[in-house]
Amino acid sequence: MGTVLFGNYYKKAVKGNRPYWLMKIFCITDDQELEVGLKLAGCEAITLKENSEIEKKIDEVIKNANIGILVINKSIYTRLKEKIDKIRLITKLPLITII
Repeated sequence: MGTVLFGNYYKKAVKGNRPYWLMKIFCITDDQELEVGLKLAGCEAITLKENSEIEKKIDEVIKNANIGILVINKSIYTRLKEKIDKIRLITKLPLITII
């Protein structure tokens, strides 16, 4: 377990067995250029077109304790707005970011 010093307080910074600062960024997109760009930057990414595939992958990522940030592009967000907003309200991690 890792600890992080915030002022005079120590705070546990662990999710599952991994410290927060070792978590990964994962992107779900429907644009292959965005996928390639994020992979070049060191992030994991996947391009999916069908809503059912996207929903399955989102559920998979939410359950993965190694992923700290989930990046979703705007066109996927507009198609699955209700589901994504519901997940954002319920879960603390991964942080869901729309680009």
